[in-house]
Amino acid sequence: MMASLRWRAPAGMTVSSIRRLAIASIYLGAAACGGGGGGGSTPPPVTFSLSTNTVSFATAAPDYGTPAPTTVTATVTGPASGTLYIIVSLGNPSLVTVSNFAVTSNTSGQATITPVDASTLSAGTYTEALTVTACLNDSTCHTGQLQGSPQTITVNYAVAGVASNPSSLSYSIGNVPTAANLSQTLSVTGTPVQTWTASTNAPWLTLSPTTGSTSAAQTVTAALDQTQISTLDGGTYTGTVTLTPTAGLPLTLPVSLTIARTQVNFVAPQVIPANTAVNVIIRGENFSSIMPTGVNFNSTAASSFTVVSNTEIHATTAAMPAGNYVVHIANAQGVDRTNAQLTVTSAIPYTAGVLAYSPPLGFPNGFIYDAARQALLVSNWSPPLGNASGVIDRYAYSSANSSWGAPTSVAIPGPNVISLSLSGQQLYVAYLPTASTAFTLAQLDPMTLATIGSVQDPTMQLQGSSIAVANDGRAFIEAVSSTTSLVGYYQYAPLSNALTPVGYDPILGGYEGFVASGNGSVLLAEAGGVTFEYSSAMDQLIRTAVQYPYAPIQINIDGTRVVDYDFNVYDGSGNLLGSLPATTQNCLLGPFSSYAYTYDSNGTVRVFDLSQPAVGGFFADQRTAITPVQSPDSIFTRAAMAITPDEGTLFLAGDAQIVVVPLH
Repeated sequence: MMASLRWRAPAGMTVSSIRRLAIASIYLGAAACGGGGGGGSTPPPVTFSLSTNTVSFATAAPDYGTPAPTTVTATVTGPASGTLYIIVSLGNPSLVTVSNFAVTSNTSGQATITPVDASTLSAGTYTEALTVTACLNDSTCHTGQLQGSPQTITVNYAVAGVASNPSSLSYSIGNVPTAANLSQTLSVTGTPVQTWTASTNAPWLTLSPTTGSTSAAQTVTAALDQTQISTLDGGTYTGTVTLTPTAGLPLTLPVSLTIARTQVNFVAPQVIPANTAVNVIIRGENFSSIMPTGVNFNSTAASSFTVVSNTEIHATTAAMPAGNYVVHIANAQGVDRTNAQLTVTSAIPYTAGVLAYSPPLGFPNGFIYDAARQALLVSNWSPPLGNASGVIDRYAYSSANSSWGAPTSVAIPGPNVISLSLSGQQLYVAYLPTASTAFTLAQLDPMTLATIGSVQDPTMQLQGSSIAVANDGRAFIEAVSSTTSLVGYYQYAPLSNALTPVGYDPILGGYEGFVASGNGSVLLAEAGGVTFEYSSAMDQLIRTAVQYPYAPIQINIDGTRVVDYDFNVYDGSGNLLGSLPATTQNCLLGPFSSYAYTYDSNGTVRVFDLSQPAVGGFFADQRTAITPVQSPDSIFTRAAMAITPDEGTLFLAGDAQIVVVPLH
């Protein structure tokens, strides 16, 4: 008779990646001997069998998820004694995992076969063989195998759906793309035999055909739409191709497009006075991919140019009449892709006057003269105390009527700072909405003040305190937390429309935050005696060797003059040159000259030439002080300042009104 079975794991056994123990040992008692006087008969052999030698799995509707596990029963018959081992050898890689056999009776045990996650397999039918070996007294089963051992379990696994080779698409476009750059193919297969459709969310990609069958592998051509990609700037664009079968889950393939063409993105400064030769900085991409032979503004050649790097060219304009001039890089290859336009403006003989705010009282947090459109833009808190709302007023000048029109206004739900984009085509407004914790950079139409886009970051509760634009088009924004004393900063990349929080930094956050030179080559922020400068080549803020005792608030066109919060004047190497008068309330450096224009505590406008040596530590007046027709202030005495490119008219924005001050 058969003794009862006891199961345990053999001592010293390990599980390997290709051969694993799938059943614990079984102790079999000796069979009973027959009585009588004659010799005994030979006992029957111990045999081993499985309940099935084929296991099939298949994904099914509605979710086409991983199929349920199944069990296989192993049975041992016949008298024997010793330790029984059963080993399962799995394939590599495996379609399934197999548990150890568990005792279900004195003569049998069960193991669970579990299919791998269906999402890890492409659509198709897979087959794998499991080898099951049973033996006595040898943990390796090299000896003592039972009758019927080894046995094979064939595992079939059908994953409904479609598959693609390759599983992703990647394109790269230069100045002169070849046919191979523009088109790639997919081989689509699947199971069971069924139809499928193909689609893409990338507007620059076309698919042909867009439907097919899995009865045989079918080729799909994925081609770039040249009309679409011709409108795209340099950078990396992403999308997807989706293959949707009748049965099975859709298959999504990632698609990337990298454009590395030579193109001109920006020119700084973007607005210059008429009939004046000006040094400008041209920024773009992949200048080293061509051989620049000149720089043209429309058809007018620059008087000189220097290629500084792969992304930067310096040029000197001719003295040109007023108009709009597209910036071109001449080259032997004939590559001419540009987004940059230089605006040349004539002097406007503005007369002295006063412009009223749309609300009767304001606190100017930003003030811009938009020379390309002959307009003034002012960002006001209204009223200045105890109210977090803001308003932007725009005053347009009519040359036909020689007058300023009534302001166009737009409410901003929070205190804000403003700046024109480097192209001049957008008005940036940085603010923290009063009913939200999402820091926002809105892009407004500079003429209508209509919102044309915005980006937000809900992770930082900050309100803008300053904004400045570098010559690669990136805007840097310093912002103060509305809930803590921390200061953070962002950079906004207009080509990718990306607002990136660089983080909080208790060191950053001077009196005035970020300021930039007129050509965008120098961008500074200072606090605690440490000065930071933005490096467009490194795409980061770095500490400079030049340090200023007070925060820089003004930089001239090329960074050779810097004025700090205490109105000390330095050269570009940080050497103190002198100071503006102690009665100075605010100052503005001439956009194309060496002059500094100040608003004095006695209510006058004064002019100083910073190229001249200081006398007794102070710069001397270059002309008689000018008294505006009215004071811009009723409470505060630090009016914001703006000036025309020809430096013929100064504008003062106070808490009461805007005052127009002719300088000639």
